[in-house]
Amino acid sequence: MLRILILLGAAVVFILPGHIDSALITEFGDKLPPSRLPSPRTLNLLRAAMMLAGAGLASRVIARRRRLGLEDKPPYDDFP
Repeated sequence: MLRILILLGAAVVFILPGHIDSALITEFGDKLPPSRLPSPRTLNLLRAAMMLAGAGLASRVIARRRRLGLEDKPPYDDFP
């Protein structure tokens, strides 16, 4: 179920419009806007790919923590 939600989220990120605002680049970054900006489709594809890569990395970390037994420890008793 979680994989379906992650894939659905990546699909939504890919479909939503995305663009790079060159005015923000010149205001906060460089003096001149870049000569060649990626297309909105490429930008959305990169956003979706990074979302899937982050989810994959997080699942690998949690699986490793479970193998080490760190996820099964009881919560801290310090908090009321």
